[in-house]
Amino acid sequence: MHQFLSKGISFLLALLLTIQVFGHNPQVSTLAFNKTPSSSWNLMLRAPLLSFQLALEHQFPKTNVNGLTPEEFKHLLKNHLQNSIVINTDNGRRISMDSIAIALGHEVLIIAKLDSTVAFSSIQSISNHFFSTLNDHFSILSIELDGKEMMKTVLNKENKFTAQINGVKVAKLAKSAENRYGQIALYAFLIIVVIAFFYIFLLGPTPKKK
Repeated sequence: MHQFLSKGISFLLALLLTIQVFGHNPQVSTLAFNKTPSSSWNLMLRAPLLSFQLALEHQFPKTNVNGLTPEEFKHLLKNHLQNSIVINTDNGRRISMDSIAIALGHEVLIIAKLDSTVAFSSIQSISNHFFSTLNDHFSILSIELDGKEMMKTVLNKENKFTAQINGVKVAKLAKSAENRYGQIALYAFLIIVVIAFFYIFLLGPTPKKK
């Protein structure tokens, strides 16, 4: 029984580590826009630290990214952010960002405030080229209004990391959360696998009747 229990615990730990690795996949980033109580809009870019390091190494090949101080690293991040995330309006104007805050860790979060003098409804397209030089990288773009997800889509090489959103019609572009349901299905499957393995390891095979 003790041997079966040890195997079951080992399997569960391995499974949890696998899930943790998925959560820090350097091939995936998220770009979210949400409206604040003051009616301004925030941009939030999130990805594993490794993704940002690799992106900066491609963008600044002559710079030793790993040898930078935290402040120098943040400075490069801000520069690359301003050049790689492009938000265009219906009159061809590019919306600027300010008040950029960066939280460093195993996962990096960048928050910036969009120019409040430009209506979000005038936005026609959003591009995220921050990680476009990385192999097979894709970014999940989401837009939230008053706590409701109005749009969610994937930016990748196929669409040149650009989404046409036509801001005035954002409410009509709400999509079913296929990614969310897929993630729920994955976790449900993993839970079933865990239960099955615990049943096998703890109870063992059913003894045959003589």
